[in-house]
Order: sequence, then C-alpha cells, then structure tokens
Amino acid sequence: MPTPQDDLESLGYLLIYLRNGSLPWMNNLDKCDQEIGKMKEDLYSKKSLHKNMPKGFNLYFTLIRDLKY
Repeated sequence: MPTPQDDLESLGYLLIYLRNGSLPWMNNLDKCDQEIGKMKEDLYSKKSLHKNMPKGFNLYFTLIRDLKY
C-alpha cells in the first residue's frame, strides 16, 4: 500500500527528471518492479542519483527515508 513517504519520494524523482531529462531506470523498463527498486536503492546508497542536483536533494531524500508512519 502506498504511503505519503512514497509520494514524497516520487516527487523527488519527478524533480530530478525535470532537471536532468531522464532517470537511470528509464532504459530498463523491461525489468520487474523489484529490480527497479533495487536499482533505486543502490543509486540512493551511493548518492549518485542526485550528484548533479542542488545540495538540498540529498537532504530531501535522507529526510524522506527517515520518516516513520
């Protein structure tokens, strides 16, 4: 079941998409949701997803990941 945390994370991905024009997993749409989720986790842990973004994006994703519902 989606949570508000999921919505906020999706908003962050949308902002990255609008700024960069693509997301790393867009070329891998033939993969299942679990594989894409793993790819997102790997990118998040390496902080490579938002390396070209303003500094606040790292904080944004960190705060979202730390939310408890």
